[in-house]
Amino acid sequence: MTPRGGGPAAFTLTVLLPIVLATTGCTEDPSTLTVHESIADATVQVAGTAYSPASVTIDAGQSVAWHFADRGVGHNVVGLGAASTLLHSPMLGYGDYVQTFDEPGTYLYYCTLHPQMKGAVVVR
Repeated sequence: MTPRGGGPAAFTLTVLLPIVLATTGCTEDPSTLTVHESIADATVQVAGTAYSPASVTIDAGQSVAWHFADRGVGHNVVGLGAASTLLHSPMLGYGDYVQTFDEPGTYLYYCTLHPQMKGAVVVR
């Protein structure tokens, strides 16, 4: 008779699974990943419930990457006014969102979950 609460299968899942997961090479903390400079001409860090820098200046035809690394806290990049059709990233806790800007102008954006987070892309 198997004791309540498990048996060999429960032992395997509760004891061996964490050991397997810890030793399979998944050791990189996603919050420490960095954007490779080759994917964008400017990078905005999204961490600490802020965009840093809050404003970047690029030339027409160049790209901006937003690197999300706020310990898994979800943020997005959503354009304000005329920028609303161009800037609309998914909600991300980790990873990158890249946008190319072809027309000169000032593109304002914010995070829909944290409206105090605001930024701008100035395109020459």
